[in-house]
Parts: sequence; structure tokens; C-alpha cells
Amino acid sequence: MAVFAIVRAGGSIEDYLRVREALDFDVTPPDGLILHTIADLEDGLRAFDVWESPQAAQDFYEDRLRPAVARLAPANSDFPSPEIHEVAGLVRP
Repeated sequence: MAVFAIVRAGGSIEDYLRVREALDFDVTPPDGLILHTIADLEDGLRAFDVWESPQAAQDFYEDRLRPAVARLAPANSDFPSPEIHEVAGLVRP
């Protein structure tokens, strides 16, 4: 079952880019990731991700993302757990 996740994070786009590069997102995207987006809003960054399963999302956030943020942007490492919701419809053009 596909899910979408919303991650609310502090920090800057520069922090995001540093973590993204360390995770090697463009070469080795996380297992189960369908779509990743980021927005810089007035109250912080928001990532909106679509995953093949809730487990794929949780595995990435806990096993890869949190350790990378703690190492590269420690002031932002206490971001809340993502909101995860079942996808009711998914269109892949």
C-alpha cells in the first residue's frame, strides 16, 4: 500500500542540500521511494514523499535520514516523526 509522508523540519535549504548529498539521493535513492519534494516555507522546510509502503518510509527516516541530519545539521536533528497517510490514488504519467 502506497503512503505519503510529510516531514516538518527546521534548517535551511543549504542544510537540506548537504544532507541530500551525503545520502547520495540522486545516485542511490532510498528503497521504496516513489517521489520526493521539498519546500522552504515561512516556518521551515517541508518534505512531501510518496513511498511504496509505510515500512519503507519508516526505515529510511529512522535508519538513514535521522543519523545523517544528526551528523551534518545537528541543530535540526530533533525533527518530529513524519506524518504518514495511506494514498487513495496515485497517477504515474
